[in-house]
Amino acid sequence: MRYFIADTHFNHENIIKYCNRPFKNAKEMNEYIINKWNSVITQKNIVYQIGIKIIKM
Repeated sequence: MRYFIADTHFNHENIIKYCNRPFKNAKEMNEYIINKWNSVITQKNIVYQIGIKIIKM
């Protein structure tokens, strides 16, 4: 399976406020995104990451 994903905004504290994401901080958001990713994506998949991947820590 091939997946396309864009603009996860890992470590972007302000995106929580800008987009009304339901997290108290970037660490919590990162963990949620990673857990969701790992529940779907396997090593047999191809993922195309387009856009912002990570904000400087």
